[in-house]
Amino acid sequence: MVVSIGNLEAGGTGKTPTTIKVANILKNFVSNVCIINYEKNRKSADESIVISEALPEVQVLSGKNRKKIFYEVLGKSPELVIIDDGFQYFEIPNKINIVLVDPETPINLLIPSGRMRFPITFLKYADVIIVKKRHNNGDYSRFVNQMEKFHKPIFTLEYSPLCLKNVQGEKIPLSSVKNKKVLAFCGIAKPSDFIGMVKKLGPQKIYMAWYPDHFQYSEKDMKELQSIFCHMNLDIAITTEKDLVKLKNLKVTIPLYGLAIETSIEPDQYFKQWLLEKFSDMQKKYPTIETRKFMV
Repeated sequence: MVVSIGNLEAGGTGKTPTTIKVANILKNFVSNVCIINYEKNRKSADESIVISEALPEVQVLSGKNRKKIFYEVLGKSPELVIIDDGFQYFEIPNKINIVLVDPETPINLLIPSGRMRFPITFLKYADVIIVKKRHNNGDYSRFVNQMEKFHKPIFTLEYSPLCLKNVQGEKIPLSSVKNKKVLAFCGIAKPSDFIGMVKKLGPQKIYMAWYPDHFQYSEKDMKELQSIFCHMNLDIAITTEKDLVKLKNLKVTIPLYGLAIETSIEPDQYFKQWLLEKFSDMQKKYPTIETRKFMV
């Protein structure tokens, strides 16, 4: 069976945490699970490392050519393949398409004018729609109403901060940030999401720095951040879990922590029920993984 965690836009909708969430639900019902995700090169292995740390018992394969990896995996006859960012692989029949959308992204602007890779009408190919939670309730409700015209199950994706951890994996409570002067930095598609979570921790002041998505930090970048930290007499530096894994091999001389988050797909029990029923139904109909040949 193949499950795709995908979206219509160019990143920033929560595919990786949703991949982990779905794998955690399904791994108890199959003995052989493989997750495939994109990795430009070994230096950009942030997402695969985060997935591997969250799911040590699951095989995680990553690379630039996911199509090639997919066919290599098929030779090992896995019971379940989960593709992180696999919506666009229409050549794979009978896959379960979980599609994430963000109400803050203009849906009528395709790349390069906007962020959309596919028009919103492509939601007709989804099996389920997961809407990223936004707290502007009026706009959020109107967006959900727009999604209902596709007649698909609709759930809500929401993040909540869990704890802070350093590169050694040591954890400290979120309360450690309260009334502190913070340097918050990241290299993700939508930095405002991360900054918003840091603000909720109650710091006295936040100094922010953000970089392009999947940014590869160098020693020079780390020295610049540490110089800012010392010059501004700050108390703690916070980044994302994905950014933190890219800093493990750099010299860090400041108190630096990654913000670990918990992902929920609400209503939680109904989402689990939907996923397990869909998975069971598809297993009965299509006991083996079928494909139409990719151009690889």
